[in-house]
Amino acid sequence: MKVITDFRGVYQKIPKIRREIVADASTQLLRKCDPYLPELTGRLKQSGYAYSKPEQGQLVWVAPYAVMRWHHAKHRGLKGSKWAFRCWYDCKHQILRNTAQKVGGKYIL
Repeated sequence: MKVITDFRGVYQKIPKIRREIVADASTQLLRKCDPYLPELTGRLKQSGYAYSKPEQGQLVWVAPYAVMRWHHAKHRGLKGSKWAFRCWYDCKHQILRNTAQKVGGKYIL
């Protein structure tokens, strides 16, 4: 018995699914970063957006003082410097579980 399979359709869909996964996870992380952002006027929070290329999810804050706050913000509760790293450390399992459910998978620790 000989079976021939054609995976061309699957391989063509993989980049699209990968982009969707990265964009979804980046957007979730951006939303979950809100409690971690140092706030004075709220402009830093409003300037954040998820920038996704295939294979690479990036979060960007474009406020003029974002770099200074990233490195030198004082910690007050959850708020403080390097907020995206600390948020990912706290929320990564929840974000990965939600993303896996959206694509029909299952996230197992």
